[in-house]
Amino acid sequence: MIIEEFHITIRKNIVFKLLDCHHDNPAYELVEKTYKELEKIIYDYIKPKCLIFYSKFIEGEPNLLEKYGKEFFYVVMTIGGELEIRSKECFNNGNYLEGMLFNAMADDYLFQMEEAVADILTEECSKRGKGIKQRLAAPEDIPIEFHNTVYEQINNANPQDIKITDGYMFEPVKTCCYVLVLSDDANLFTFRHDCGKCQMKGCKLRKWI
Repeated sequence: MIIEEFHITIRKNIVFKLLDCHHDNPAYELVEKTYKELEKIIYDYIKPKCLIFYSKFIEGEPNLLEKYGKEFFYVVMTIGGELEIRSKECFNNGNYLEGMLFNAMADDYLFQMEEAVADILTEECSKRGKGIKQRLAAPEDIPIEFHNTVYEQINNANPQDIKITDGYMFEPVKTCCYVLVLSDDANLFTFRHDCGKCQMKGCKLRKWI
């Protein structure tokens, strides 16, 4: 399943939180003015896409997920690479504020994509009479090499937009990947990011998502 239509509005308060820019910051007015300018054009650079694939563990085949369950959804989300290119151009031209704002705005959009697919995941689970008991992400829960297994699944349906590096990182940079372990309990729906397990201890959204 591929979803490309999203109705997401970037949140100014989250973007400013990511930048550590508060009302008492001497640069606040400048940041706010620049934000309003970029807000008018940023959506032209965002090409969102979410890919959801169902996978079932087959007895006898090696599988890093065997200890977690038998059925899974592989989820990959991206906002595309155009905004990353635009942000790099800003930094290269010395427009650091624009570059930082583009980057923070991109992060907020990607975070919101996860919530936007919640209803779709619920529907897909309902079709199978399943729930979601656990979310797995690399490297906290599974080895980063598992990204290659996910990439092999999505490559046939999405050969142009998403690539994988020799270090098993997805490109474009603003791409996230996780695995949802399905449960026979249809009332379970544990799909959200767990900040408690995340290795990004300094994340400014640690208590927010």
